[in-house]
Amino acid sequence: MSQPEIAQSLLARRTEFKQWVHSALNHLYDVPYLQTHPLVSIMTSDNNRLGRSQQLREVLLGAIDAMRPLSGSQQGSVAWRAFRILELRYIEGLSPTETMAELAISRSQFFKEQARMVDVIVDLLWQKYGADADRAAGESPAELPTTRRNAALTEMERLREQSRPQTVDLREVLFNLQPLIESLTKARSAEVRYSVRHELVVERADRVMARQAILGVLTYALDLSPHGPVDVSSLHAESGLGVSVTAVRAPVGHTAQTYPLREGVGLTVAQQLMTAMNGNLTVMESSQGYWHAQLLWCSARSPVVFVVDDNQEFISLVSRYLAGGHCRVEGATTVAQARQFLTENPVDVILSDVMMPREDGWEFLAYVKSSAHTAQVPFVVCSVLREPQLALALGAAAYLAKPLTPVALHATLARWIETGSTPARECPE
Repeated sequence: MSQPEIAQSLLARRTEFKQWVHSALNHLYDVPYLQTHPLVSIMTSDNNRLGRSQQLREVLLGAIDAMRPLSGSQQGSVAWRAFRILELRYIEGLSPTETMAELAISRSQFFKEQARMVDVIVDLLWQKYGADADRAAGESPAELPTTRRNAALTEMERLREQSRPQTVDLREVLFNLQPLIESLTKARSAEVRYSVRHELVVERADRVMARQAILGVLTYALDLSPHGPVDVSSLHAESGLGVSVTAVRAPVGHTAQTYPLREGVGLTVAQQLMTAMNGNLTVMESSQGYWHAQLLWCSARSPVVFVVDDNQEFISLVSRYLAGGHCRVEGATTVAQARQFLTENPVDVILSDVMMPREDGWEFLAYVKSSAHTAQVPFVVCSVLREPQLALALGAAAYLAKPLTPVALHATLARWIETGSTPARECPE
């Protein structure tokens, strides 16, 4: 390779590395997202996926902290303001608009300073991990998440943000998937055998996400065993119900010569989709070549954190902070919507803003405490107003100040529900 080609290749890898850092910063507390992020292969060493996501977060937090001005610097200085942009945006999770308001700076000034500081962080991390990124660029797709995998996960994340929990009949999902699978098996002279003998109605799932998760597992199984048979059966367990898929891996070399593997992208996405639905994808393989996958939806109801705030971005922020855990986040942007939701759905904790149009949080708190079916639900006031004593006097169980931090949120909610992250299942890539 010539010198110009080497320089161009290095620049391309540096540009990709910058994109990785930027995306990881934007999802700093999104455990499922970080578990399969490209940077975990470069910046971490723990084989446990959940541990690697935590390590990656610590590396990024350390890089942000490295931007902190030296002691003695004025807090109103340019350096402090630039550091506060990083702190507010990525650690405390404020939106650009909220950060601008907090620092009293213009839109152009905010984006200019944010871009400059992110570039400094990228330079710092590139100096430390750039060589590892170069080595990783030459690894096989199975060893490093590919561009295609990142694109698939981005699409999955968009789907997850737009999903709404619903009751899903998995038998119907399997039935509707059969024409797609038959087209693939016919082209390969393969066979998929179905044995679905139980009712498979799951609560709080998403039909499209369930469909994509099952399809991803089935196509991966057919990659391993291109001519089949692949067995699909219903799964009933104490912890939930779902779908079981079994295949026999083709002899070494056979699959690659016949049909190229999909690099595990569908399987990775399926795992993320199951996590988003509070389910699990478990993959096992025996020494005899049997490959077995279980898509299991938990039968127990997940604790519900109900967030009421006229800023949809805040509801999304709470959802990101609690992603990958044992609870589910629902939201409403008006008190009227919140009242309607509470008449139809049980919740475990209410997290409410105060300053909202038409009806404020104090009125909503009074309504919740005066209604027999909600009076015992813990009500947490979360506001920029510093009124903890008033909140407690009116019946609130706790008070959280904005800007909200993940540590404060988890510590408060832990009094009533379990919010810890669910360890990710190990799946072959």
